[in-house]
Amino acid sequence: MARKDRNAGYTLIELMITVVLIGILAAIAIPNFLAYQAKSRRAEAYANVVAIATSELSFKAETDGYVDAGAFPDWTPYGGLGTHKMSWDAASIAEYAQLGWAPEGEVAYSYEVNAGGSPAAPARPASPRPPTATSTATAAAER
Repeated sequence: MARKDRNAGYTLIELMITVVLIGILAAIAIPNFLAYQAKSRRAEAYANVVAIATSELSFKAETDGYVDAGAFPDWTPYGGLGTHKMSWDAASIAEYAQLGWAPEGEVAYSYEVNAGGSPAAPARPASPRPPTATSTATAAAER
């Protein structure tokens, strides 16, 4: 008959110490991970705004004017801006078609180009003023 060892296993205090250590590691790691995600979303927005500005300069060189483009994609169906990605839909493609720019895949922010006029209609003449490219974001999206 096998003898049962009463000392086998972990004590309650050992398990509690392990849980506390895991909690401390999680408290350190989770905020750093969230900050890393926010930093990558900002880097994406910066790259897209620079690409829009480059496209605007190319368009200006060819046509002596700039293109207005509204805030696309529309973030309202997604419940506002947040940590989710938005698809670059048909309306977004149509809005930025004259400019010749489209992002690679889904985007974290909406983009708008204001060259001094109202949001673009394809047949409208280009504006002579330099555009202002913006990325729509909220403080909640950066947390």
